[in-house]
Amino acid sequence: MASHLNLLLSNSPLPFMERTVLVTEGLNEPSMARLLRTKRINFFDLEPDGRKANLRVFEGLHQYADTPIGGYYLDAGGTVVLPAGNTSCQFCFLRTFSNCRLYATREGESLIRLYQEQQLGRGSASAVAHTGDMLDEVSWSECLQRDIVGPLRATALLHKPPLERWSLLVQQIVGVEGRELVHQVVRRPLRY
Repeated sequence: MASHLNLLLSNSPLPFMERTVLVTEGLNEPSMARLLRTKRINFFDLEPDGRKANLRVFEGLHQYADTPIGGYYLDAGGTVVLPAGNTSCQFCFLRTFSNCRLYATREGESLIRLYQEQQLGRGSASAVAHTGDMLDEVSWSECLQRDIVGPLRATALLHKPPLERWSLLVQQIVGVEGRELVHQVVRRPLRY
């Protein structure tokens, strides 16, 4: 059964992220993790679950009920290379954006490399931060409202509209497990 969540996200990422909790935990499953490690560009699918959408990836295009979303993937503590200019894949999904920091560096003339570092405290702990190549740095704490009761949780994706820069869309999630809601979404264009 097609839910058209993929088309909704592709056509209007910010309103989609404001309404629907993006769940990325399923990407840890061994079959999905293997696919994400072996391919640079993957095809993602959103499966409806009430007010949530579970992000998943399949091995073949024949397994999708909706139009798949072509995109990149940045794992926690990992790195990904993205085109700085126009690209046919307008999304890069992050597994999490809680207690971490995102760094952008130049990779040649037409690429940027993103690093996601799990943050242990305040300040720039990464070796990337101490090189002259760093173009931008985004901390999870600058994108979340901190006076919320309960744990601070966030998911994020990068979106690249035509003729614009990559922007980080950070979704702050509140509520008890199973009844999560989107509290706010912050859009932060990357500097590069």
